[in-house]
Amino acid sequence: MIGLFTGLFFPIMLIFGPLVGILMILYYGGGLAFYGTVGAFFLVVGFVGERKFGGSLQFNDYDFWKRTLAQLIAYSFVAGVLIMVLYMVKR
Repeated sequence: MIGLFTGLFFPIMLIFGPLVGILMILYYGGGLAFYGTVGAFFLVVGFVGERKFGGSLQFNDYDFWKRTLAQLIAYSFVAGVLIMVLYMVKR
């Protein structure tokens, strides 16, 4: 019986857990907290990917810090454009 409960509960938790987390960040932290959380997620995933797959040929073709900085600047630009569009729509 426990296996059936776990088998049914785990996929539901995987689907609705992140959704509830995202909604809580948006509700309590606002839009900028959401953008910051997503940006931090991408930076951490890039850092972990670099450390885990750093020895492969594809990951050795670039400078890690330069690419991380470029990713942060690009994400900030996209977030800035989205915020600008939101403020233009509000008026």
